[in-house]
Amino acid sequence: MRYLIIHPKDQTTDFLKPIYTSFSNKTVISGGISKVKLRELIKNHDRVIMLDHGTPHGLLSVNQLADAGPYIIDSSFSDLLSEKSENIFIWCHADQFIKQNELNDF
Repeated sequence: MRYLIIHPKDQTTDFLKPIYTSFSNKTVISGGISKVKLRELIKNHDRVIMLDHGTPHGLLSVNQLADAGPYIIDSSFSDLLSEKSENIFIWCHADQFIKQNELNDF
């Protein structure tokens, strides 16, 4: 299983790092990537884990990711995320994002 971890650099959510620290075969994205490159990474990984601050509209970029605007994960990624199984969304209002985008994940 290849994991893609999207966790923008943010001291207020560093406490979430133990969730994925022990995973092997992982790629951790904390900043400095474009949405185009992120789409490629999502396609090439089996499971996506997204952690940080967010809204019902997506995972906030916290100004750490190139060309992302306010969100690094938004509805424009729902097509890719729907192709993956057992993705994990950890941010405030992630449940609403999942429902709005008809995703079947946690």
